[in-house]
Amino acid sequence: VDKLRELGFFPTPYPLAKHLVKLAGVLPGATVLEPSAGKGNLIAAVLPIAQTTIYACERDAELRNTLQESATRLIDSVPALASRIRVVECDDFMNMKASVKFDHVVMNPPFGKVGVGDHLDHVRHAFGMLRDGGTLAAILPSGVLFREDKRHREFRAWALDHYGELAELPGGSFKESGTNV
Repeated sequence: VDKLRELGFFPTPYPLAKHLVKLAGVLPGATVLEPSAGKGNLIAAVLPIAQTTIYACERDAELRNTLQESATRLIDSVPALASRIRVVECDDFMNMKASVKFDHVVMNPPFGKVGVGDHLDHVRHAFGMLRDGGTLAAILPSGVLFREDKRHREFRAWALDHYGELAELPGGSFKESGTNV
């Protein structure tokens, strides 16, 4: 658990994952990227949407193996999912170069610096992988709303310039994941 906390890993509770997917407006047939897939909670919220193709990237090898094993078990039980779930080999999402543009990105990036970048860098990198008209929904630390350093001010301005909306999560949203942040 300590290793996962060092990676900034707090799994997205399923009700919040469903809400995030709804905010992103994921529609049947879409291609979706989950850049910090963890154990696959956001993927599980996308799968019920018909004919979506999900690309999952996970930095941590153990989590990536768990994710791949879960995907394999799911595909074994529902073979039609085989063409819909793709676990991307990726040592660091910030180094990922996508061969496709995505309709949607749903993400809960690490809240601190892990590898090459932090949550602000992850969001901007993921945004660059969207097709024109695509949407991105991300869970970010609350400091994004109020921190006054240059990076956070520029991020808020960038988000608003790209028709973004910043909103607070309800209190206790991550309680089941072991944090009240």
